[in-house]
Amino acid sequence: MFLGEVELARIDELLELAGVIQAPAFDLRLTRCGWWRHNGIAWVAPGETSQALVQLVDELRKRLGSAGFRLETRAFVPHVTLLRKAHCKNDVLPHEEIEWRAEDFVLVRSILNERGAAYEVVGRWPLLSRK
Repeated sequence: MFLGEVELARIDELLELAGVIQAPAFDLRLTRCGWWRHNGIAWVAPGETSQALVQLVDELRKRLGSAGFRLETRAFVPHVTLLRKAHCKNDVLPHEEIEWRAEDFVLVRSILNERGAAYEVVGRWPLLSRK
């Protein structure tokens, strides 16, 4: 889920709101890949979105929206960014299916500089393991 620009004074509040979420761990099967020409992002994505992931995003949206954070209105499209400023020759990139176990979720801050973007994990929260 993309939040966009958040005032530094609200980061602690954001960390607290995310810290109370209890959601189950889940598996993602990344079966699709491609790139978006308009922003040069190469990505992989699940063919089917896990219900646990949908519930996690819904819970985050509910809590953050209630606290007055501005949220994207676009539909949530789960994907993993592989590369920025990609210039792919084909719309579909060959890859093998990837099984990925999501055992936590994180808040990541992007820091733009002359070379592009760097990413810093600001907060990390565990997801509930299966018993």
